[in-house]
Amino acid sequence: ALVPTSILVIVGSLWLYGSQPLLPNLQDKQVIAVPKGITLKGLSRSLAQHGVTFPNLFYVYARIFGSANIQAGEYALDHRMSAQELLNRLARGKVITYRLTIVEGWTFAQMKAHIDADPHLIHLTKHMSPKQIMVELGAPHLNPEGYFLPTTYPYNANTTDLAMYRRAFNSMTHLLSDMWRTKDEGLPLKNP
Repeated sequence: ALVPTSILVIVGSLWLYGSQPLLPNLQDKQVIAVPKGITLKGLSRSLAQHGVTFPNLFYVYARIFGSANIQAGEYALDHRMSAQELLNRLARGKVITYRLTIVEGWTFAQMKAHIDADPHLIHLTKHMSPKQIMVELGAPHLNPEGYFLPTTYPYNANTTDLAMYRRAFNSMTHLLSDMWRTKDEGLPLKNP
């Protein structure tokens, strides 16, 4: 009877640990980068660097109550987050979402300066000319002015600036194509 009681005490203590805040003394939100392929042991070490006390207890808790499926990305940590909540976010991939807004009426140069200044993007095109960017987008014959849909684009960490250009370009291309199909037949325009 002593062994089952001990097991119940241990499991109960772990369950209690999982519902308590991991970082109760944290003043500001922190961001933890979780690389692809990280193990629970590696995650526990990373959490220790962010101030989680008892990272080994987190590891044991995660092994028993968590999912082995840890999705890569950047995650926000705050003082109220429990071990269970963090494990749920990691399993579901509830990463931080950043936003890039392209404003209607901007020139390509204004849009490029805005994208170049975004601190969360991986910059591949910073030193490219507009022509070089259009070549990368598979449209070397087009002048870039007016070919990027102005809207807000959500993205996650490790997104490249070229991917954002591609999204905005493809969004505008699809919009123009859809509008072209529904245009009045009598218009003197030959192509979009």
